[in-house]
Amino acid sequence: MRSIASRHAAPKSGEKLHTKNDDMMTTSKNSRPTRSDKKQKGGPLRQLQLLRIKWNLLKTKQKLIMIIAVTCFHIFFVYNLQVSFISTSRIRQHPRILYLHTIENKRYQVHKHFHLDKYPHQKVEDEWAYNADIDHGYEEFEEEDCKAMHQWQVESYPSCNLIHETDMLSYTYITSGGYRDVWYTHDNDGSRYVVKSLVWDGSDFRVRDKERHRRDANAYSMLQSSDHVMNIYGYCVNGAVFDYANQGTLENALRREEDHPQWTSDEKLLYAWQVMKALADLHGIGNIHDSAAISHTDMAADQYLWFDGKFRLNDFNRARFIRWDTKKQEACPFYIGAAPGKHRSPEEYQEDLPLTEKIDVYSAGNILWQILVGSEEIPLAKRSKDAKKQIIAGDVHISEESLKRKLDDKEKAILNAKEMCHIYAPKKRKTAAELEKYLRSKLEKFGIEYT
Repeated sequence: MRSIASRHAAPKSGEKLHTKNDDMMTTSKNSRPTRSDKKQKGGPLRQLQLLRIKWNLLKTKQKLIMIIAVTCFHIFFVYNLQVSFISTSRIRQHPRILYLHTIENKRYQVHKHFHLDKYPHQKVEDEWAYNADIDHGYEEFEEEDCKAMHQWQVESYPSCNLIHETDMLSYTYITSGGYRDVWYTHDNDGSRYVVKSLVWDGSDFRVRDKERHRRDANAYSMLQSSDHVMNIYGYCVNGAVFDYANQGTLENALRREEDHPQWTSDEKLLYAWQVMKALADLHGIGNIHDSAAISHTDMAADQYLWFDGKFRLNDFNRARFIRWDTKKQEACPFYIGAAPGKHRSPEEYQEDLPLTEKIDVYSAGNILWQILVGSEEIPLAKRSKDAKKQIIAGDVHISEESLKRKLDDKEKAILNAKEMCHIYAPKKRKTAAELEKYLRSKLEKFGIEYT
């Protein structure tokens, strides 16, 4: 190898001198570089740029594949949704079902999150009842000469927006009834309310429940002028908004009274009148020729809530609207298949007997008895089947004569009202209006204030 100095030394003899022209001639002969020359010319930087370009192309290809896949999925989903909602015109899914995810495996807690996972497969009517023909309405409610007494008996007046405007995420579970769950909520101004929704137990939506709660809402609406019935603020199919009453029922108070008697004779007489006053208001709505237009059909102590200083009647989802015979000019009877419990009238426990609003009066007599003595029910056989037989036979023995010797005049008035309620023959049984008037006269006689 030459040293640096030898590079600038003169060429030896016989050695050809390498000039700039020689380089130019060599370049001209090989003006098109080879593939290896290109690699050497670019170096590592050029290779990195090529790799980056290939990577970007691969990412773009993947994005295109994802877009195509998502688009195909959406097209498939929308198509199937259209088929399920359009091709099956008579079978639709429930529009509002919330699946509640419980906390700590308890059935209900304060739910902060509601998940709309999917709609259950349930049959729902195409047309919701709104000022139109409905199941259990014109077609089944009106038969032959038995027609509706009033138009409101066969119509529906929903106000769904009032319910949908509430903050459903703030609902707090309170309790459950036979058909609906009860939730606590409040308005922006601090007002407290109760929202009732169809009981969440996995059962299917039923038109029967929808009709049940239509009657319930209409009964409440017609009774808004009464101070002895709870208020309703909104109604939508199976849901409704009511007053929030957190001080218990008459049944709760009776149990406390049984253990620790505190009610005076004045209070007993007042509460007995409140029971009959609420029932008289119910039977008085739409009354034609002394015939009620509504029968509660489920009168019991737990149907009275303590609210704003008095016991108020509530819960009309088992109520029956009474029809009018246009030919005979009298009320048509109604029929109820099931009669659970031991607090009902004799005619309810006998199959296929025609019923009237007097069944409410008989059941109210049981409540008067409870107010009087503070016990849960009239003494009957423990087994429900045996108790029903006693009631049907009129074999309900109460030592009233010995009891009367222990009662003062105010309590005797309650006992007399109870006896009028329990007259066996419905036609001879007193009306709720007559009993309310009787008890009111006793309040006035003894100088007891009432409202």
